[in-house]
Amino acid sequence: MTGVWHYVRGLAFAATGDRFQAQLELDQLRSIAAAPALEKLVFASGYTPSALLTIGVKVLEAQIAGRAGQWKLAVLDLEEAVALQDALPYSEPPPWYFPTREALGFALLEGGDAKQAEAVFRKQLADTPRNGWALHGLVASLQAQDQTPAARDAQAQLDDVWQWADVPPANALF
Repeated sequence: MTGVWHYVRGLAFAATGDRFQAQLELDQLRSIAAAPALEKLVFASGYTPSALLTIGVKVLEAQIAGRAGQWKLAVLDLEEAVALQDALPYSEPPPWYFPTREALGFALLEGGDAKQAEAVFRKQLADTPRNGWALHGLVASLQAQDQTPAARDAQAQLDDVWQWADVPPANALF
């Protein structure tokens, strides 16, 4: 719980532009995630708290980097987070709440790699069909590549998925 507390505080500090405090929280999170006792504790579904907190480390590193405009570094961190999340044993609900693949697609878009972002969002949609955030990212990545007909088709899917929502997604990351 303390690790998650540091993770969330780090996200909040990163979101408000306090990189120094975000880094302090990240340092605490890294220390907790590396604790040998957390490697020995295995939940019934087969994952360890250390594995989950390590995903948190990568996500927080990416948030700090992205807020500083260092999108290449954010992408590298999120690629690791995706690999770690994909390696977790299947469980419902998922053991890690945060959609790392959607965050990766968002970082790729922000970093100017719309083609790779499209591939990431398509993979997310293969795993979670009709996912509004992934569809939003797909639309944005197709528009950035001037693929107007494909973007229009994806936008129609997005409109259908979010037709009853009070507030549509602003971007690919909730």
